[in-house]
Amino acid sequence: MKKTMIKAAAAVVLAAVMILPLGCVGPQTADSTASDPLSSDTMKANVFTDMLRLIPATENTTNTVYVQDYSRLPEEYRLFPPPSPLPEGYPIMQNNRFWNLAHYDPQEWKNHMGFNQEDMAQEAFAWRMVPMDMYEVVRGNFDKDVIENALKSDPINDDLVTLRYAGLEYFSAGEDGMSLQKRSQIRPLGQALRLAVLDNTLLSTSSTLSMQNLLDVYQKNIESLADLEAFRQLAEGMERLDAMAAIFSSESQAQSSFKERFKEIIENPGQDSGSRLRRNLAEQVQRNVLLQPYEALAVGFGTDDKGEYMAVVLVNPDESTAKANASLLERQIRSSNFDEGKSWAELVTSIETTQDGDLVLAKLYGEAANRWKAFDSAMLGGDPLLMYWG
Repeated sequence: MKKTMIKAAAAVVLAAVMILPLGCVGPQTADSTASDPLSSDTMKANVFTDMLRLIPATENTTNTVYVQDYSRLPEEYRLFPPPSPLPEGYPIMQNNRFWNLAHYDPQEWKNHMGFNQEDMAQEAFAWRMVPMDMYEVVRGNFDKDVIENALKSDPINDDLVTLRYAGLEYFSAGEDGMSLQKRSQIRPLGQALRLAVLDNTLLSTSSTLSMQNLLDVYQKNIESLADLEAFRQLAEGMERLDAMAAIFSSESQAQSSFKERFKEIIENPGQDSGSRLRRNLAEQVQRNVLLQPYEALAVGFGTDDKGEYMAVVLVNPDESTAKANASLLERQIRSSNFDEGKSWAELVTSIETTQDGDLVLAKLYGEAANRWKAFDSAMLGGDPLLMYWG
């Protein structure tokens, strides 16, 4: 139980601040006349593949990586207004340190980081607490000189230095990891700063080794997630579904993996106020599963003239498995409950499923669209809705 509690506590903390802070700067090298990174037309066609190219392929990043295209939000909601006004900050996107309303102050970010969320167009981030392995990449409109001056003006960066790796510069402040003496509104956990500014791209992490990995993948010296066939297929699938944000993962979704992940909850859901939710989770993990084993999945969010939808892509080992899973997906979804005992059938008004080769592509319309972030296994284990037998 202790291990489960530690995992849960770590997830709650990270839900509040999500990605470790930024802190390094590099030279401008690309053609300044390149297409505007904030253009939704430019990003809509290639955002998933392009952003995955900037994340190193590691065991942790293949478990969970987010890609989000903020630039599309205003246009999407102009064309397809949501059924009710969205709260400030577009909470449909995964909360992270740039969008965290508990800590985020746009003027403070401008003063001490040299940019804020208004300058951000797209973002990819992957993280794991144990072992600590966190990567964040942001594209948008950034001014290296403004960022450098802002970092130098922040008293908490009293040890700020400029370092060079693989021919590129980055800013560094603080020791790897976290320090209580370095806590601030921008760095609520006292995270170290590692930040490279490369043209219209920011590379961010909180350790020197991770920054070196980011710089290596930026220069194509090491393998990126986009180099992995399963992630390439997932990205293409999400682009076909016209999603604006998604989680990508090749972590096992086998029922046996979920049973091991939630073993202590299954054996002892407890008697306190949260026991009902834990019992429901235990029931869902042990329910009859229809989906056949697949290799990777992506779950995201999009809008069209029919409304908001959860986008789902499954990469299967072969075409016959894809055909089977395409026919079984809706049955499995409609026979499952959400974490409050609510049927997924109540959250999904309609489902559109297609199969193409070894891919299964689906749109789940309705309230389910707002649940796409529940499939992050780093956040309390992930939702078992799409688990397969085995």
